[in-house]
Amino acid sequence: MILFLSFVLSTTLSFSNQQTFTPVTCSAPSNLALVSTDATFTFDWDDCGCSPTEYRVFYKRGGATSHEFSTSSSDITFTGLAPGNYEFYFYTVCQTGISSIIITSDVVEN
Repeated sequence: MILFLSFVLSTTLSFSNQQTFTPVTCSAPSNLALVSTDATFTFDWDDCGCSPTEYRVFYKRGGATSHEFSTSSSDITFTGLAPGNYEFYFYTVCQTGISSIIITSDVVEN
C-alpha cells in the first residue's frame, strides 16, 4: 500500500502544471519630451514598437499618488494640475511583460 501511494504521489506531482517564466521586458518609453503651459503638461515619447502596447503613467505630489493613466498612444496630457512639485512615472506594458519605470520631475506654478 505504501509503495502504491508513493507511486501515485510521484506520478501526480511530476505531471502537475509547473510554469517557468523568463523575465522578458518591454522597452521603456524613450526620448521623453515635455511641453508645459500653466497647469497643462503634455508628455511625448518614442513608441516602443512592441505590440500590443499600453503605456501607463502616474504621478506623485506632496506624498499623494494619482491613479494610473493608460494610453495606447505615445503621448499624454494632464490639465488642471494644482501648484506643486510633481514626479511623473512612465512604463510600458506589452505582451511579454513590463518595462522599467522612467521618472521625471517638474514644478507646476500658477
